[in-house]
Amino acid sequence: TANGGPNADKLTVNSTDNEPPTPPSNLRSTGHTSSSTSLAWDAATDNNGVVGYEIYQHGQHMKSVGNVLAATVDGLDSDTDYDWTVFARDAANNVSQASNNVVVHTDPAPPDTEKPSTPGTLSSPGNTATTVDLRWGASTDNVKVTAYDIFTDGVQSESADGTATTATVAGLTTGQTYRFKVRARDKANNVSDFSNEISVTPTAGGPAGVPNPGTVSTLASGVDVAWGVVFLPDGSALFSERNTFNIYRLTKSERRRWLARAGGFG
Repeated sequence: TANGGPNADKLTVNSTDNEPPTPPSNLRSTGHTSSSTSLAWDAATDNNGVVGYEIYQHGQHMKSVGNVLAATVDGLDSDTDYDWTVFARDAANNVSQASNNVVVHTDPAPPDTEKPSTPGTLSSPGNTATTVDLRWGASTDNVKVTAYDIFTDGVQSESADGTATTATVAGLTTGQTYRFKVRARDKANNVSDFSNEISVTPTAGGPAGVPNPGTVSTLASGVDVAWGVVFLPDGSALFSERNTFNIYRLTKSERRRWLARAGGFG
């Protein structure tokens, strides 16, 4: 201004916060059940204030919480080790280094004698000369559905993950009629009643018209950060886990089998 003071209406302030919070400390378990773990930690500090914490299990993000010092993570498997760490976050989304890690073993599951519900209506949305696609409605369970058993002509031929509602049965003979049915299974190996049974005949030639890729579906769950995928000529895939270095084969019917650990085959 004319007398040397600042023009307040022309004044701007640039402030960039690049400083992350300090790591949370003293991460500890405060309790656990067969399906949950409760954690607590000491507060992190920050030049502008911590706004929240991120909870990770062996490299996988499990839960976000606000500026609190305790949390419970649900939906875990029973009788299993979980390796926990916590990160602090400020308003500029700067994230701290990890807290100390703590390994917590969930309790064994209580006795479970309740079987899953019957899978919903089984149908076949398509087939080729040697394969049949199957689709069914999801079952429910008091704990968790872990798998679906697929039966061909009365004999179990495939298994699908408990989150799946589709599968492809391969290696069939063109022109031969096959009978299919599905049942659900939980971790205690309680099995549901069978779905309806359908008969399907693989036929040569594909459907006419424009291909429809369909909806996205989960092929495998419970994966510890899938890090690389390669497909094989038979339609199956090999994938690796970032943190465990395990390598698995995943078939078209969603069956997963461990093959190796990076650095040498088992």
